[in-house]
Amino acid sequence: MSKKLGSYLSLVVMFALGLVLILNPYWVVNTGIKLVGIALILYGLGAVISTLMQQNFKATVTAGMVGNILIAILGVVMLFNSYAISHLFNVFFGVIIVLHGVSILLDALNKKDSGDKWYIPVIIAGVIILFGVLLILRVFGIDTLMIRVAGIIMLFNAALGLWVALKN
Repeated sequence: MSKKLGSYLSLVVMFALGLVLILNPYWVVNTGIKLVGIALILYGLGAVISTLMQQNFKATVTAGMVGNILIAILGVVMLFNSYAISHLFNVFFGVIIVLHGVSILLDALNKKDSGDKWYIPVIIAGVIILFGVLLILRVFGIDTLMIRVAGIIMLFNAALGLWVALKN
């Protein structure tokens, strides 16, 4: 396959994925979580079976086997409870966003005496903190909105890439 054809193909796939993200974000998230769950189950069970087939059993091998069993159990939880896992991801990323906003806020307040437009980073930090809190609380369907915005960005990026590629 030529390099140009591969580039076209990847842009078309990105365009299609962008459409899917826009049209059905919950399906994408839940399917992704379930696929990761299946992968963890296969990995954990495969590692346990591989460990059981070994001839020498040691304490470290047993500890590794317990860890692999826990990985498989996590996979089962992800497979059958993807909604709760997606909520945990929202909380996790929301906390990271809030902490980032607080960091920006503290940095802006430390530079308050420099005189420049120090209030602009404070406003931006406030918006970031608010966004993180909304994500944690799942207010206004902000998680779905984020996925749809990512889809729109992918769609425009792919369309622009195709347009530029076809002009050359």
